[in-house]
Amino acid sequence: MITDLEGRGSLSKQDADSLRAAPQWSLTSAEITGYLGGGIIAVGITWIVIAFAQDFNRPAVTLALYVVGTLTLAAARWLRPRGIRSGQAAEVLFGLGVGSLAGAIGITLNDLGLRGSIAVAMASALAIIVGLATCRRTSFIGTLIVVAAAQPLIGSIIETFHLSETTFPLIIVLSGVLLVWLGLQLVGIALLARVAGSISIVIGSLIFAVISDNVIRPMASLAVCAALFYTGTRRINIEFIVGGGTGITFAIAIFTGRILDSIVLQGVIVTTTGVLISALALVIVRRSETDA
Repeated sequence: MITDLEGRGSLSKQDADSLRAAPQWSLTSAEITGYLGGGIIAVGITWIVIAFAQDFNRPAVTLALYVVGTLTLAAARWLRPRGIRSGQAAEVLFGLGVGSLAGAIGITLNDLGLRGSIAVAMASALAIIVGLATCRRTSFIGTLIVVAAAQPLIGSIIETFHLSETTFPLIIVLSGVLLVWLGLQLVGIALLARVAGSISIVIGSLIFAVISDNVIRPMASLAVCAALFYTGTRRINIEFIVGGGTGITFAIAIFTGRILDSIVLQGVIVTTTGVLISALALVIVRRSETDA
């Protein structure tokens, strides 16, 4: 509908993009409670299935995952065109289906003799491809799949290639940068990708800072976190500001701990940094509220 209105000239391109980026669904308190209860039930059922699966052989578990994945994807396709609420339920089922099939494929590859970490990497990569293909057409599940599958993919890559202490934090930072890029596109719940990306960038840069005793690494970590903070101030993205500010504080704490012997002086510097960043973040948020 938005595309049609834009094509007829009823909406400008800027307004159309704003509508596409706006939240596409909302929930009442009763619906939130229902989804929460359903999620808890799903976790409980999964727990029970895992307990029973321990008594079955791997082929039976793999077959069950293929069946569950296929049925939930079929149900998702049937539900999606039947209204907004049904579409939301369809997305949940779609995510469960993709997860089940990805798990089944990973187990199958491992049973065929593929190394465990490589099987996980391939299954996670497949899930990410599906997520990327659907994140622009779904309210939330496409982006959620990408974010959820990114972590096992990175972990399996690190394990497969036996990455060094210098290299693997950079891979984590790179994954964060890619998630941030995804979160800046017109995708469902883009905020989730930006938050996950910010966390990965900060964690990766801080790991890079602490695995060696030199002072260069904390400075590099400080530069990365400062770039994230600066991006947040330019775009008024609070998740970048909070993530970058937190990273800056910890990077300075690591740096001062290596160049200063006085614990009191270290504490003063870190506290001052935290106060300055908090004050700057508050000014930026208030400025954005005034501009709005």
